[in-house]
Amino acid sequence: MSTAIIPITALLSCKLYCSRLPLSLFIQFSYELPVLSILTSASQTLCCQNLPLLEFLISNGADVNMETMQGSHLHRNRHKPNGTPLGTTALDIAAVRCSPIFLQRLIDHDAKLEKSNALHAAAAALGVDTEDRIPILQYLLDQGMDVNAIEGFSEDSKILPGERALGTPLHYAARWGHVNLVKFLLAHGADPTIEGTQGSGRPLDWAREKHGVGDGELISLLSSEV
Repeated sequence: MSTAIIPITALLSCKLYCSRLPLSLFIQFSYELPVLSILTSASQTLCCQNLPLLEFLISNGADVNMETMQGSHLHRNRHKPNGTPLGTTALDIAAVRCSPIFLQRLIDHDAKLEKSNALHAAAAALGVDTEDRIPILQYLLDQGMDVNAIEGFSEDSKILPGERALGTPLHYAARWGHVNLVKFLLAHGADPTIEGTQGSGRPLDWAREKHGVGDGELISLLSSEV
């Protein structure tokens, strides 16, 4: 039997993929399991708290640094609104959905923070309780991630941002109106004067583009810092 190559992000979906049995069948028949990233969808809930399943996937060859096929520039640019982080490594997805222990387990198995944009993903906090992201942000900062880094991708990445604007974690938190995360990032050294790519401006500009002047606290908070 040949060794399957498994992108772990593609296998962390719930429903059928949350049990070992169907995954074992794919492995038994030697699928090159990047195919599963086509079969799964971003709309399915991630099984991020299933550590036994994580260990099972890794023990069967899961690549903890591989991007999902949903990370292609065509897919992401067509379907994701501006201000959405583009990273799709396991660390990126875990930063949105999971607890710090899950991130630690990925890192223990050689997941590379430098290949991810996990801090940006956590700051955007799309579809999750933002209070739950504060421990993730703290954990990632404690691991040495740069609070002022612009989201970026390595030369071998599938993701080609094209003309999309990229920003710092503070840009993403501001864009989506997360006042508590903006306060946290500012308190931990985030620079509100850094400008995003493509002439997209400062976090304040990102907030105004999305929210106008409707969120007085957010706009006031960012305005007072520049």
